Amino acid sequence: MGQQESLEEGKNRLKLGLESLKFRVKVLLEENKKLRSAYVNIQAKAEQEEEFISNTLLKQIESLKKEKETIALKYEQEEECLTNDLNRKLNQLLAEKAELEKSYENKE
Repeated sequence: MGQQESLEEGKNRLKLGLESLKFRVKVLLEENKKLRSAYVNIQAKAEQEEEFISNTLLKQIESLKKEKETIALKYEQEEECLTNDLNRKLNQLLAEKAELEKSYENKE
């Protein structure tokens, strides 16, 4: 085998190696493209889930606020009823006391 043949053989091996590397680069670029696309999709899904969770929590907060307002209103109404009832009973007792005092004074 001559030096020329040896150089040709080396050149051919280098060409094959280069082609192999080009193919590997192409495969890696495709894989990179797919991974980037998958990342974008995952990111979009994560944002959708975050938005859904945020909206759900906001609805729950609004519902709880309304419930709190309803409970506060009912509490105020109940308190007003109790106050009115106690005032009525107090007035009734004061009237009975006045009547008893008047009756007592009339007996003396």
